Amino acid sequence: MTHPWPFWLAGLAIGAFVPLFAAATGKILGVSGGYTEACAVAEPARAERWKLWFLLGLPLGGFASRALDGGAEWTTNVAVFETLYRWNGGAQLAALAAGGFLIGYGARVGARPVALEVRVKNLVFVVFGAGFGFCLSRADATSIDAISGMFRLTDLHLFGVIGVAIATAAVLLFALRRAGLVAPIPAKPMGRSVLIGGLVFGAGWAIAGSCPGTALAQLGEGKLYALATALGILAGTWTWRRVSMQSARSAAPSRTAPAA
Repeated sequence: MTHPWPFWLAGLAIGAFVPLFAAATGKILGVSGGYTEACAVAEPARAERWKLWFLLGLPLGGFASRALDGGAEWTTNVAVFETLYRWNGGAQLAALAAGGFLIGYGARVGARPVALEVRVKNLVFVVFGAGFGFCLSRADATSIDAISGMFRLTDLHLFGVIGVAIATAAVLLFALRRAGLVAPIPAKPMGRSVLIGGLVFGAGWAIAGSCPGTALAQLGEGKLYALATALGILAGTWTWRRVSMQSARSAAPSRTAPAA
C-alpha cells in the first residue's frame, strides 16, 4: 500500500470520518476534547468520557500503519529540527512541549463542546480512533517534515489533504442530514475566542509539527518524542480548564446575605 496516500485519497478518507462517525455513534468527533476528559479523569464520569477511548485508538492506528511498512522505527530525534534549527536533545523536547501547550490551550479557547446523547460501547470508539489514526498516518499528517513544509510553503501535499477532507465532510454531512441519519449540528458562533484560539493553536501546530490527534498517532508509529507534545497538550488543556473555572467562579454572583 502506497505511503503516503495521494492527497485526494487521504482527504477523502479523513473527511469521511466525521460524518460516518456521527452516523454510527450519534456523536460529533472532536479530538481535543479528549484531553479535557483526561484532565478530569479523577472526577465523576461525564457525558464526554467516551473521548478517552477514542484517544486510546489513535496510537493503535499509527502502529498499524507502520506495520504495513515493516514495523515502527522507534526514535527520539526530530531530524527536521536538526536540519532547520540545529536543535538537539532537550531543545527539541522543549519546543515540542511548548508547541503542545499552545495547541492544547488554543484548541479549548476556540472550542464549544457539542455532543448527541447516544450510548455506544467503548470498544466502538477505540476502533474508530484506530481507524482515524491509521488514516492520519497514511496521509503523512504525522510527519513533522510534511507539516513543516506546509507552513513553509515548500510542500503542498497536506494543503490538498485538508482541502479534500473539508469538502468531503461537508458533502457527506449534508447528505446524511437530509437522509435523517445525522441530527443537525449547531453552528459555532464566530467570535474573538475562535480567532484567538485559532492563532494560538496554529502557532503550536507550526512549532510542534503536530496536533491533538497526530501526536498520539505519532507515538503509535514509534516517534517517542511525541510524548513531549502530548504532555504539552495536556498541560495546555489543564491550564485552560483552570483559568475557565477560575473565571466562572469570579463571574458568579455573590451569595453573601445582605446586612440587616
